[in-house]
Formats: sequence, structure tokens, C-alpha cells
Amino acid sequence: MLSRSDLEELQSLEEGMWRSETRGDREWMDTHLAWDFFEFGLSGRRYDRGEVLDAQVGGIDAVLPLRDFRCTNLGDPHGLGHGLPPGQPD
Repeated sequence: MLSRSDLEELQSLEEGMWRSETRGDREWMDTHLAWDFFEFGLSGRRYDRGEVLDAQVGGIDAVLPLRDFRCTNLGDPHGLGHGLPPGQPD
């Protein structure tokens, strides 16, 4: 089970992905993304780590803190964060 401090740290990191100043900071992203990182965009398209690091980041219209953020423990030290995308209706 994840501790409250673990959940807070994971939510803070996830929210960093939704802030222009950190999402657009290649060094910050390179430090925080796993070597095998990938994500799905709202369109359903899959983006690999290299595509995310190379992306030009404009303004991000996100409502923070994230609503309904949850994290599932997949076994130490892995967790899966999930929730509603910022600014999306319930």
C-alpha cells in the first residue's frame, strides 16, 4: 500500500506534467520520465519517451490540482497514476 506521502509525491510529479514550465523543461522531464515511458494523448495516440522529450510545449490549459487522482500500487517501487484529465468533465 502506498503511504500518504508517496501519493502526494506522485500527484505532484503528475501535476508537473500538466504545467508548461516543467513539461517544457527537457532536463526536468528527462529526470522524471522512466526510460520506457509512454503515454496516450486525449486523441488515443501513443507517444514514446523521445517524442515527449522532443515536443514543443505551448500553454497548457489545465485545472490543478488534479481531480480524482488515484494511484494503484503495482508492487514496489511501481505505481500507476490515473484520474480525470485536467479540465475534462466528469
